[in-house]
Amino acid sequence: MASALTLAAGGVPRSEVLTRQRVQAFLRTHHGDPALTVEDVAQAFLISKRMLCRLFDGAPDGVLSLLRRIRAERCTTPGCPLLDACAREPELSSPRINPTR
Repeated sequence: MASALTLAAGGVPRSEVLTRQRVQAFLRTHHGDPALTVEDVAQAFLISKRMLCRLFDGAPDGVLSLLRRIRAERCTTPGCPLLDACAREPELSSPRINPTR
């Protein structure tokens, strides 16, 4: 009931905020894996990719944008494999951008 009232008021349910914080912590811990994808993150939390992206609705960054930003902040050398990994991750793989997927 409280979640319904929170949503009706335009807020984010507490459970989603906590999960978003857990996802952010996961990305900060695992950003160094150049093969890490949005799908991998969703699987780590046992949720769908769509649900993962919905957790970040209303946040300044989506999942993919946050991963890219963390990698860019940590990468200080030209040709860094983390930046290459960002370039390989297709932008349209996010349901937040393409809701038909």
